[in-house]
Amino acid sequence: MRIENELQTALEASRESEQRFRTLQQASFGGIGLHDQGVIIDCNQGLCDLTGYSYEELVGIDGLNLLTPEFRPIAIERIRSGYELPYDAEILRKDGTKSIVEIHGKNIPYHGKQIRVTEFRDITERKQSEGRILEQNARLVALTEDLKRKNDQLEEFAQIVSHNLRAPIGNILSLISFYEETNDEEERVEYFALLKTSGHAVHNTFNELVEVLKIRQNTDIERLPLSFAATLDKVKKMLATKISMTQAVIKEEFAVPSINYPNVYLESIILNLLSNALKYRQKNLLRLLRLKPTLRTATRLWR
Repeated sequence: MRIENELQTALEASRESEQRFRTLQQASFGGIGLHDQGVIIDCNQGLCDLTGYSYEELVGIDGLNLLTPEFRPIAIERIRSGYELPYDAEILRKDGTKSIVEIHGKNIPYHGKQIRVTEFRDITERKQSEGRILEQNARLVALTEDLKRKNDQLEEFAQIVSHNLRAPIGNILSLISFYEETNDEEERVEYFALLKTSGHAVHNTFNELVEVLKIRQNTDIERLPLSFAATLDKVKKMLATKISMTQAVIKEEFAVPSINYPNVYLESIILNLLSNALKYRQKNLLRLLRLKPTLRTATRLWR
C-alpha cells in the first residue's frame, strides 16, 4: 500500500511538472520545441505559429528540415556539441516564405535521457531594421566622403583661382596705371590694346576655371595635348608687367615639347613656378627698375 501511494505521488508530481512545463511553453513569446537529435518530441503553439505547421504536423518530424539548407550543418554541429549560446538561422515556413530566427538551445534530462529544448524567436523585423540602419550608415559615409571630396575640390579651386587670376588682374592694374600716367597718344593706344588682350586672357582663364569646377563634380578631368612653350608664353603674358619691371630674362628648356594634362592645372603650375622665380630672385643679379618700363619692353611679351 505504501509503495502504491509513493508511485501515485510520483506520477502526480510528474504530471504536475509536465503541466507546468507546458504552461511555460504556451506562455513563451517564441516557439519552443523539445527534440531528440532533431526529431521533435513536443512543441508549443508559438512554434506552430512561427512555422505555419500544426502541432500534429510538427511532432515526430526532423526539425532540422524546418531550417533552410545552408543553416542545417550549423544546427547539427550546435546540437552535437551542446552549444548553449544564441545564434541566428533562417527557417522555411510551410507556405514557402522565409524568416530569420534566433535559436537558443539547451540540453535537459527528460524521461531518463538527455534531450534538447530549443527556443526560436522571430528576428526578421529586427534584422531588416539593422539592414536599413547599415544602408543608412553606408549612405551617410558616402555622403561624408562626397562632401569632403567637394570641400577639397573647392579649396583646390580657390587656390587655382587665386594664382591664375591674381597675375593677370595685377597686370591689368599696372597697365591702367601706365595708361593714366602717359600723355603720349601712341602709348595710350598700345596700352589700351594690351588691356584688351589682358582682359580677354582673364575672361578665358575664368571660363576655364568654371569648366574645371563643373568637371570636378565628376571624378575625371579631360586631359588635352598641351604645348609647354605655348603655355609658358601665355603665362609670360599674364606676368608681362612684372617681368618688364624686373628686367627678367626667361630661358626655357623642356625635355619634351608637350604633355597630356588638364590645361588649367598645367597653366597654374607654370604660373606658380614663374611667379616664385620672379618673387624670390637674387637681388644682386636683377635690379628692380623704379622707372616706368618703356613701351617696347612692355609690349614685346604680348607679340
